Amino acid sequence: GTIMPLVESGRLELVRGNCTLLPDLDVAEAHGHTIGLQYLRIKTDRGMVVYCTDVMPTRHHLGPAYTMGYDLQPLIDIKEKEALLEYAAASKALIVSEHDDTVPAIRVADDTKWFKIVETPPFL
Repeated sequence: GTIMPLVESGRLELVRGNCTLLPDLDVAEAHGHTIGLQYLRIKTDRGMVVYCTDVMPTRHHLGPAYTMGYDLQPLIDIKEKEALLEYAAASKALIVSEHDDTVPAIRVADDTKWFKIVETPPFL
């Protein structure tokens, strides 16, 4: 089904690009995996959380060239992932990956070459 009836009724508002949805919730735009993809940056009492969607679907995609074979624009995906990881490392954010089957969240640090995982659960 379509979501347009929800939009037309005012129950759903579509947003494009980078924006702030709530004081502690930002949406960042990315176009490497699919055009118009967005991921979330959430400020919590325990620190920042980045829900990275398909920009980095699992911890195994941490390396720069580790994109998915069906990403529409893999070179753009690499740059967007690097920006996401730079932000996450600088803010010590928890990165949540919905597609990782064993490690749902990580923290990273800048390793001068790329990034390295510095913490995995349990840390919540």
